[in-house]
Amino acid sequence: MISIFKDSVGRLRNGWWILIFFFTLGALVVPATVYASSLGDSVSPSLQASLAVIAT
Repeated sequence: MISIFKDSVGRLRNGWWILIFFFTLGALVVPATVYASSLGDSVSPSLQASLAVIAT
């Protein structure tokens, strides 16, 4: 039987990991951007890179 979630070894397929990564990254970046916008500032590239590392 073909499973869309797990491969033949029983591990989560790579596509699902990518989707989880982007959802996690969005859950970190969106609030940071909204908070920075409310202060009249922007999110620095170093903070964005840090959030990407955390999401990874």
